[in-house]
Amino acid sequence: ILKSAVGGDGNIGSPLLAPKVDERDATFRQFTPMASASWFVPSDWLDDGPLDSLLLYATWSNGFKSGFLEPSGQDGLVVVEPEKLENREIGFKIDAFERSVRLNVALYSMIFEDMQLITVKTDSANTLVVTSQNAGKSMIEGGEMELMWLPSPQAMITFSYSNNNYKFKEFLDQDLTALAVRGQNVTIDRSDEQFPVSPEQTASLGMQYTFVTSVGLITPRLDFSYKSEIYLGFDNGSWDVRHTNPEGVYSEAYTLVDARLTWANNDDDLSVSAYVKNATDERYDIGAVATGDSIGTFAQALGDPRFYGVEVRKTF
Repeated sequence: ILKSAVGGDGNIGSPLLAPKVDERDATFRQFTPMASASWFVPSDWLDDGPLDSLLLYATWSNGFKSGFLEPSGQDGLVVVEPEKLENREIGFKIDAFERSVRLNVALYSMIFEDMQLITVKTDSANTLVVTSQNAGKSMIEGGEMELMWLPSPQAMITFSYSNNNYKFKEFLDQDLTALAVRGQNVTIDRSDEQFPVSPEQTASLGMQYTFVTSVGLITPRLDFSYKSEIYLGFDNGSWDVRHTNPEGVYSEAYTLVDARLTWANNDDDLSVSAYVKNATDERYDIGAVATGDSIGTFAQALGDPRFYGVEVRKTF
């Protein structure tokens, strides 16, 4: 049920028109088959090398994100179609050096139909609205890896990395500039644009060491996380100004540093942790909307500044 601005009776009413109520039902169904094959390399093949186990696998699967109803200005509730995915993935999982090292690697190709995107459109009254719509076809190709290393019984190092190449294959949209200047509804091809809010590279590194003492276990831990530059444009005009005004449509790459010190008693039923998040007080975006064609603004939401605290945990 939609009602448009809040009135004294608790209903949402419009300052100029009578309240509008819009009700609509929609059902979405999808068949999503999957096939997967895996093979453990025989252990006797690995006897003379550093590997303890090796698993190879391949997967073909289909995914489905339900459609939904979303308010769209004067048009009330409109249908955003389901997003469908076909995924192909190959990879391997390794344990090595007396199981002190674990390495997982995956390569994948994901093809989307009707990917759900937040964009700027107009309703039937040619009023600008920020809403969702479906891009025809798009693709993500990339890979990821995870590494865990135990250099000693007390030490642990973890590392992860992903690299993704995003492509729109079909993405037709409305030219908001032509609508505003000439009053014409013109279709434009946005297939050359970058994916919004999607870093190409992400990485994380964690290190910890546990000291065994007579009063319990003391574990310091340090974590680093990295995200590459992110494109934040939601309309075609933002893409057009990416060279002349990149700071208006891109979020810079950033690295966050977290630290934690934990004490746990010998019975392992009580622990106390002191921590600091974003230790370097980095300023970074967790959300933004660049709307160069429509509103001509770049709204940003900053991530948390440096903060710290203490956690106490007791189990019974």
